[in-house]
Amino acid sequence: MIRFRSLPVLALRRMLGNWRLLSSVVAGTLAAAAILSATAVYADAIRDLGLRFALAQQPATALDVRVAEGNVPVAAVAYERLRARQDALVSAALHGAGGAQVRTATTATFYPAPPGGTPDLQDERRPRANLVFRSDLPDHVTVIQGVLPAPLPRGAGSPVLALIGVDTAAAQRIGVGDTLRLFPFWDEHAAPLTVQISGIARARDPAERYWGPVPDALDAPARSWPTYLLYVPEAT
Repeated sequence: MIRFRSLPVLALRRMLGNWRLLSSVVAGTLAAAAILSATAVYADAIRDLGLRFALAQQPATALDVRVAEGNVPVAAVAYERLRARQDALVSAALHGAGGAQVRTATTATFYPAPPGGTPDLQDERRPRANLVFRSDLPDHVTVIQGVLPAPLPRGAGSPVLALIGVDTAAAQRIGVGDTLRLFPFWDEHAAPLTVQISGIARARDPAERYWGPVPDALDAPARSWPTYLLYVPEAT
């Protein structure tokens, strides 16, 4: 009788021993998983801290992203399509990490000449000109003479109104109301574009991040020939 009753007790003891062993294995597994998880979190925190420190050592302009596309035709529909595509690509690439955006566009080179005149194509130092627009420009410049240019209505035959930097205006003796004829370099036989200076301005803060790494702001960098940057509204 005693022998038969001892069998369940031995089995129960074995089960309890296996359970204790299994519990130790489960507890060890959970502890290892917790340690591994904590290690991953710790490693991520250290990496993020190192990245923040590295970014803090850089000047703000070093973190700016410049996206450029060339050879875009000057057509309203094509431009709007390009703008929407660029906005979507930049937004997707930065994943919400981007800040303010500054949009700018510059035409190909024109050769400026006074009314009734033509550029001397044999002169390597002849002036050059570009039409430029820059988003939110009125908020970052001070107009010292004249007014900001109004957009040119579509199909209008009147001159294109443009703003010019004070340094360029002084160096080239250009004043408000002066008119320039712009001849495109890519077609010697094309009719010139007429541009009238509506205002002369200077940057409120040339070192502002808005201007990017270009210290000249409204005026072109010095070259062996004069360069007129003629700022127009985006709608123009």
